[in-house]
Amino acid sequence: MVGTCAAGPLISKMPEAYALAEKGSGAWVAFARTGDPNTKALPHWPAYPEQSRDTMLFNNQSCVEQDPDREPRLATEKVLKLS
Repeated sequence: MVGTCAAGPLISKMPEAYALAEKGSGAWVAFARTGDPNTKALPHWPAYPEQSRDTMLFNNQSCVEQDPDREPRLATEKVLKLS
């Protein structure tokens, strides 16, 4: 059985992996400094409203989606009796 770390050396040679890491790190740094994760490397990331649950999906082409994984979230809330 191949472990998940077996891909590590392959991924680390992909330019896309470095670009994605820079996007994520940049957002964290911006958030730590200002409380706002927006950077020039990402599309506008609005504040999180509970109604639409705008969430940044980090990838080669990052985007904001409203309530991604809604069905699993609702099922989890039901099991945990959060709603």
